[in-house]
Amino acid sequence: MSVKKNTFSEVVYVAVVSHGHGKIIEEMCCLEHLSKPQFVVIVIDNIREKRLCDWSKDNNVDYLYNHKPLGFGHNNNLAFAHARTLGMRNQDLFLILNPDVKVDSSELRLFISDVVTRGSGISTVNLFRDQSFTHYDNSIRRFPSLFDFMSSFLGFRNRTIYDKDKIDDVTHVDWAAGSFLLFSVEIYELLRGFDTRYFMYCEDVDICYRARRDFNIPVTFFPGYKALHLAAHANKKILSRHFWWHLTSAITFLSVKRFRRKKS
Repeated sequence: MSVKKNTFSEVVYVAVVSHGHGKIIEEMCCLEHLSKPQFVVIVIDNIREKRLCDWSKDNNVDYLYNHKPLGFGHNNNLAFAHARTLGMRNQDLFLILNPDVKVDSSELRLFISDVVTRGSGISTVNLFRDQSFTHYDNSIRRFPSLFDFMSSFLGFRNRTIYDKDKIDDVTHVDWAAGSFLLFSVEIYELLRGFDTRYFMYCEDVDICYRARRDFNIPVTFFPGYKALHLAAHANKKILSRHFWWHLTSAITFLSVKRFRRKKS
């Protein structure tokens, strides 16, 4: 019987942006199990929590903080730039990971090995919303239209969501949530990272869209590898600041989708 092994030599730089998630990061007990030099964990603290700073020092995690809160994409771009100063190479990998995502370190290593073997430029795992891995997180979707955004905001059926029950094998999808998104460093550099015009929403849709449109680089979904995502969808309450952030980002994406010319 053959056993999958961790065979990759690339270094994986893991970027985690915290918006007051210090307690969650501690309770998830995930990041501290990723050992150097194979994994380098970079935490960017958006509100400068002392407990997160102390935890990072105790767990050999690179800790950065902002003097003022920045958006999701901006923070991850800063993490990428910092990783370059640590010696990150083009052949290495850059993982965007939410602080409320928990993935087993052995599972992650097997996933990385599979990604490297297949040569996937942008990849994601199968996210679930419960520890028994029975309830899917809707983390892979089709590119949205104006109608799709309006339907979602009004609480109607979201037709962009892929039915994971119908996906058994590794496949290409339009885009995957930034809660778990793995890039080859070379491709992240090629895309110039996330577009910082967005704030908190749609950065992941945009970067996947630009990868497909400008460079014909798809997102590869690996359904056999699982992770837990304890998501809190704060944008559903009408007129909340999260709703307005989401709405503004949706408008930005639709303008990008319509007016940006494809690179020759």
